[in-house]
Amino acid sequence: MRVHTGGCWDTRSRCKPVDREAARRALAEGVQACPHCRPDTALGLLEQPMTRDRMSPVIVIHPPDPVGGRRVHAGSTILGLAHSMRDLREFLRRAGLDWEPEQITASPLVEWRGGGPETWD
Repeated sequence: MRVHTGGCWDTRSRCKPVDREAARRALAEGVQACPHCRPDTALGLLEQPMTRDRMSPVIVIHPPDPVGGRRVHAGSTILGLAHSMRDLREFLRRAGLDWEPEQITASPLVEWRGGGPETWD
């Protein structure tokens, strides 16, 4: 199964249309993005496709900064400086991923550097 944009030439006859939110959820849950039409980029999620076979993290939570907080990147885009899980959730929501804390901590698309979700300062 793959997620495609509406005009992709590589769709199969068994495709089913979904709204933008359902497509974002599917990509966030690890459904493969079409490498031709790149729906993850079209939806504003990433600059590279997010696929099951390329499970390198696309969201990086950097080690705590000396003045507090952790820088958050999605691809090469800086989402902000998070001081808590609440901040991180808001940054991800603005990027199109309305995840619960459990989804953030469990996702293979998220890399925690310099401490896990319990470390903010």
